[in-house]
Amino acid sequence: PRSTLFPYTTLFRSDSLIVAFIIGGLLILLSSELAVQASIVEFSDYAIIGQSLEGIVKSWNSGAKKLFGYTEEEVAGRSVSLLVPSDRSDETPVIIAKILNGEPIAHYETVRLRKDGIMIDVSLTMSPIKNASGKITGASAIYHDIRERKQTEELLRRLSTLDSLTGISNR
Repeated sequence: PRSTLFPYTTLFRSDSLIVAFIIGGLLILLSSELAVQASIVEFSDYAIIGQSLEGIVKSWNSGAKKLFGYTEEEVAGRSVSLLVPSDRSDETPVIIAKILNGEPIAHYETVRLRKDGIMIDVSLTMSPIKNASGKITGASAIYHDIRERKQTEELLRRLSTLDSLTGISNR
């Protein structure tokens, strides 16, 4: 089959290779494992963003669109700093320095900015992206929306300071 948007020629198919095809003169090989991994990333509810070491967005999944409100076309090639509130700009250099040292960032709670200007609580996990020779060339960032958990924690904190019988503060 041929797509009118991206014309291609299928060379062969097998169980270990989904398709070998040519687009614009380039030979593209997709293994079934790679295709499955790409599908997992694309359709994850988590926002998954691939970025260069300079903080330029290289990939943006549907979870990122849902969480932050931007389409991939709106952010591709732009700095991820558009998601960072001005009072949190000092976080980025520290995180990138850790990534350059090969240190992953796990479950770092912070605040990020949506397209509509709303600040949201997120848990950020970042890992280095390495090329075939092991050189760190970028970072993958996974954002998890923790607004509901934060709201529940705040409610529990407030309730813990109230007398259960009278509803009056006991602290």
